[in-house]
Amino acid sequence: MDVPLDRALAELASAVPELLDRSLYYAARWASELLLSSGAGVVPGGEAGPRFDDREAAAVGLAKSFVGLRQHRRAANALTGCTTPLAVFIRAYSRFLAGEKRKEDEGLEQGSTSRLVNEELSGLDAELSDAYSSGALDGFGLYMYGIVLKSLQRFEQARRALVESVNVYPWNWSAWKALASLVTDMSMVRTLELREHWMLYFFRVEVGIELHDGESAMAAINVVKPCFPQSLYILSQTAMVHYNERDFDAAQEIFEEIRETDPDRLDQMDTYSNILFVKESKGALSYLAHNAVQSEKYCPETCCIIGNYYSLKCEHEKAVLYFQRALKLNPQYLSAWTLMGHEYIELHNTAAAISAYRQAVDINPKDYRAWYGLGQAYELLQMHTYSLYYFGKAVHVRPFDPRMWCALANSYERLEMIDDAIRCCKRAESCNDREGIALYKLAKLYVAKNDMKKAAHFYGKVVERHDAQSGENAETAEIIDALMFLAQYYKDCAAFTEAEACCARLLHTTGADDARAMQKELHQLRLKRDFSPREQQDYDMSMSP
Repeated sequence: MDVPLDRALAELASAVPELLDRSLYYAARWASELLLSSGAGVVPGGEAGPRFDDREAAAVGLAKSFVGLRQHRRAANALTGCTTPLAVFIRAYSRFLAGEKRKEDEGLEQGSTSRLVNEELSGLDAELSDAYSSGALDGFGLYMYGIVLKSLQRFEQARRALVESVNVYPWNWSAWKALASLVTDMSMVRTLELREHWMLYFFRVEVGIELHDGESAMAAINVVKPCFPQSLYILSQTAMVHYNERDFDAAQEIFEEIRETDPDRLDQMDTYSNILFVKESKGALSYLAHNAVQSEKYCPETCCIIGNYYSLKCEHEKAVLYFQRALKLNPQYLSAWTLMGHEYIELHNTAAAISAYRQAVDINPKDYRAWYGLGQAYELLQMHTYSLYYFGKAVHVRPFDPRMWCALANSYERLEMIDDAIRCCKRAESCNDREGIALYKLAKLYVAKNDMKKAAHFYGKVVERHDAQSGENAETAEIIDALMFLAQYYKDCAAFTEAEACCARLLHTTGADDARAMQKELHQLRLKRDFSPREQQDYDMSMSP
């Protein structure tokens, strides 16, 4: 060539990072391979950061291009023998991704990834363990080591490695998220030896939402929000707090604000679709699904949104199909497993529902919806000991949710453990049971115990709450039942005025016939009480034929 080799190599070395910056991975791979094929020393192209062996720099560039092309095994092989922290990280990360890809491929063939393992883990563990012991891992290497340990279910060691990672390099959000997934309760946060840094507040937000502790999450959000007032991440996390607290109106309002700012954003839009599903907003859900398809058709969140849309239309087979598509795109997609379980319940395919829910709790044991779904599935199978166990798991994950306690109470009741069921219902009521399920259940349980005085007390509470929320014009089946019980109870206690008041409310309901019959009884009883024995005898004679 007329051009000096050193100059050509310097130009190639300079071109590789520029090509990678622009995601031109094929061109970057071509330039890197040519660079490494020369056998000569390479002149650095003015790269920023630590200087290291020029051939290793070229190998790193080649590995990055392979990663961009999703050729992870080739990326790892390109860095064989490289010793810099950057090369160690990319090599380990590429091996991990190669193992995950192989596991997913085998899972597609077998129909499940639950019993498959990443075959690279043991080798990575040995390699990174040696580097860790010798202090050769930087913040990113420590992160990778933590991920490997987590995948091997050595959670305590994984926590230590990830804590070290974020202490060394606190700006790696992936490390913070991995650490948050390993926190089992809020008290554990205080035991982690995390150095003070502003990123710690974002970690507290993540942990608070993960553990359904909205108060802790909002406290951290209120610290960081003034500093990043336009952050869509902070907005979306605020929406998630409201969603977890079942304040769907507030969450929906925030998600709509996010969509106005970034119409193509799909992060957490599956949660927004859950809200629209619960509120039965078919038009809004259809519009969201259409926009998601326009933005990114083959995306797990898009498939999940479409699945919710078909579920709302009661087309459960189509919903299952789209949740399955979401899982083909991302087998670790928690929402899709849980929602697919719900659809199988609707289709009366309990075995498939149980399988889906088990996949969900394998991915995240803190997903109370999957534990609750397992409890419901076994309840349908009349296997109440199993449902008791799984509802207990749901209560452990979400101890302040009255629905979980009521479900647990149902299982105890079916197992004829009435006192335990009563304790669960009282706990549900103490957790602000806005729907009043626990009060009604308590009344029924005391009837089962033949404690009519306490049953009447709770039936009275049921009626009081209903009247405060809806007035007397919308009598539900539960209210009709409560009024019928109270009318009978007051009659038996000779409290005829109270009994007649209950009957009067029942006259325009499905219990009208029983109410009229009781009114006649009350009239007779009142007369008997008010007449003297002589007057009663004269009255009875006058009424006889």
